[in-house]
Amino acid sequence: MTTVLAIVVNWRQPDLTIACVQALRQMDHPDLHILVIDNGSGDGSARRLADALPEERHLALPHNLGFAGGYNAGIRHALSEQFDYALMLNNDAFAAPDMLRHLLAETAPDIGLLSPKILYDSQ
Repeated sequence: MTTVLAIVVNWRQPDLTIACVQALRQMDHPDLHILVIDNGSGDGSARRLADALPEERHLALPHNLGFAGGYNAGIRHALSEQFDYALMLNNDAFAAPDMLRHLLAETAPDIGLLSPKILYDSQ
């Protein structure tokens, strides 16, 4: 089975991040794992996320590393744990339950990056 680590970075938006993770849980891929990264929020977000999402993996960064730095920390975690793929998802995005299945169907050895179609809520 193909293992996937979904990486969601939070910065002072725990409610939005929780909703994003709850949507990820609806995905139809059986070997999906979720890593929630708090990017040095310093406002109690890391504790709130850990309390609200105890079954997920968590990483609390000591200070804000910016957008790229937060996701790079997640990618390093995915590589160290030998996941087949990493899915980077903004915390204000909500993935369709079949999104990952469609992305994985398009993988090939010569493809280094895949991205889903992004739609607004109204579409």
